[in-house]
Amino acid sequence: FPRGRSSDLVEEARSYELYSNGLRIDTRYTVGNGRRSYPVYRKDTLELEGWQTGPVGIIFHTTESNIAPFEAKQNKRLRRVGRWLLEYVQKKRAYHFIIDRFGRVHRVVRETDTANHAGYSIWADAKHVYVNLNPSFIGISFEAQSDRTANGPPITPAQAHAAKVLTEMLRSRYGIAAENCVTHAQVSVYSR
Repeated sequence: FPRGRSSDLVEEARSYELYSNGLRIDTRYTVGNGRRSYPVYRKDTLELEGWQTGPVGIIFHTTESNIAPFEAKQNKRLRRVGRWLLEYVQKKRAYHFIIDRFGRVHRVVRETDTANHAGYSIWADAKHVYVNLNPSFIGISFEAQSDRTANGPPITPAQAHAAKVLTEMLRSRYGIAAENCVTHAQVSVYSR
């Protein structure tokens, strides 16, 4: 492996990317959705400071999809449901990444583009305020349900590991501060 940061791209093929931290991203479902561009407001005055095009944060989601029990006898069903989920997310351009129940990372919307994941949302870090976070934040969703009573824990150990190495790569690549890695519940603004 070449020397460098712990999350450098070391191999790229037609259907995947491999990083030096062990992250493997399946790229077969990757689509575009319009380039990032968003306003940035000063936190102290709420005045427009300017426009940016690179991601400034990460929002973690759960798909809330119908999940089969995570058991060996359900593998065929888990794979089929996972494929349907990826096709649906691709059609809706809903997230940048999906981490399936097996811990596999799938890129859906290119990181340079906006994904439809945050809805009405707001976040402030130490210096800036961001509104309607689709263009400013990367969306990562776990194939999971947030209700712990549904079919076991909300995410698998493999998903937790995949999220760690994916987040490490994204934070390194884009200079994303830890304070800007949040859950959807932290940024969502309910509106009727």
